[in-house]
Amino acid sequence: MTLLLWNKISTFNGDIAFFMGIENLAATLRRARFAKAQSP
Repeated sequence: MTLLLWNKISTFNGDIAFFMGIENLAATLRRARFAKAQSP
């Protein structure tokens, strides 16, 4: 029972880390594109 609950929690944390990683990637790409647009 406890193991199942812990498994759910760790999976949930993994999903959060996954989506945060995607957000990070998107933000980095936006910054790179913005910097490219700023350069003459």
